[in-house]
Amino acid sequence: NRSSDEQIMVLGVDYFTSASLLAASMDEKCLDVCEEILGPNIELFGKGQILYKEPLGGHAKYLHQDSAYFEFAKKGPVGTLNYCVDTSLALNNGPLHVVPGSHRNGHIEHIDTHSHLALDFDAWPLSKAVPIEGKAGDTIFFHIHTIHGSQNNFSSKPRSIFINRYLACGDYEILQATNVQNRKEAKERLLKEGHPKIKSRGYMVRGWRQYEGQAWEFGKVFH
Repeated sequence: NRSSDEQIMVLGVDYFTSASLLAASMDEKCLDVCEEILGPNIELFGKGQILYKEPLGGHAKYLHQDSAYFEFAKKGPVGTLNYCVDTSLALNNGPLHVVPGSHRNGHIEHIDTHSHLALDFDAWPLSKAVPIEGKAGDTIFFHIHTIHGSQNNFSSKPRSIFINRYLACGDYEILQATNVQNRKEAKERLLKEGHPKIKSRGYMVRGWRQYEGQAWEFGKVFH
């Protein structure tokens, strides 16, 4: 198998290139759950993602919180992780692991790793997390502060998932980062300049957009 820095991790597919991925983000049952959490007016955050683990040793994703990569003025997005193939410990293909109740802890500082931003290994070993096994088509909903990750895919077949993120349309991103240094810089900029005056606007998938005094720009989110 190839080293982790040579492996495919994210496929070049998003809402602007795949009608199927965009249609999946508008599933009515999924939106019913999101509405209970976010309220009636919901937009997509980001462009969707397809994450891929190569067979025979596909990369692990260390325990982390999504808030390491982005923070919001209010609740932030609800993320959905959707299994594309049956995924379990028995199949040894890297099921999602989560730390129950960890969303109540708020944001925890992360470190740089070859798996991008992650929590300190000694403080947050995988043994603190529980696996969530599932069939192809199963969906997992999680909070921006939920600690989660996954092990390597040691099976003989690829393991892929797709992610959609849903945001109350009155909420907006205030910080974006990919490593410890630029997160620190973004935090300092936020403290100095305050919340951004322009909100990136996603597709409305339920309800309608209410004007709340902010200017809007479309298509400037890269997750």
